[in-house]
Amino acid sequence: MLTVQFAQQYFKNHCFFYKRLINQTTINDFLFKLSHETWASVFEGKEVNTIFSSFLNIFLRYFYSSFPLIKVYKRPSRKLSITSGILTSCQRKTALYVELKKNNNPLIKKYFRDNCRILSRVIHVAKKMEYDRHILNSNNMMRNAWKLINKESCNDQNNKGVHSLNINGMSNL
Repeated sequence: MLTVQFAQQYFKNHCFFYKRLINQTTINDFLFKLSHETWASVFEGKEVNTIFSSFLNIFLRYFYSSFPLIKVYKRPSRKLSITSGILTSCQRKTALYVELKKNNNPLIKKYFRDNCRILSRVIHVAKKMEYDRHILNSNNMMRNAWKLINKESCNDQNNKGVHSLNINGMSNL
């Protein structure tokens, strides 16, 4: 029985996933390790299942040692909907937050909450306008709409990879 689990994990609003580090150095290391293996247990086996298990164990041992897993963060690209005015408002919000933490004045607290509410609405409208513009200027509106949905939800299908491999209840990762 073969069980494959896919590796894609979510951390707050940023996605990260694991992938193998594959470059010329790691490929050469892998080939070197394979070339120095005796393969005696594979060639001397009498049963097909034993031979295959032996081969797979040797191969995966060298594969996992030569191509280590690295954590890759999927960083969002700078969005066009974030204008200089919105960035200035975000900086002002941060300054207000620091001021609010220094002294617990009810007027500053009310002003901070109102400012946050207005800024959230402005960001929401700016995103909506940007996404509407992106969808309306595309040739395939449905496809681009789903691309935007997957991008916002960090649910990109291209980043799924094999996380673990189980054969007959034995884990090989």
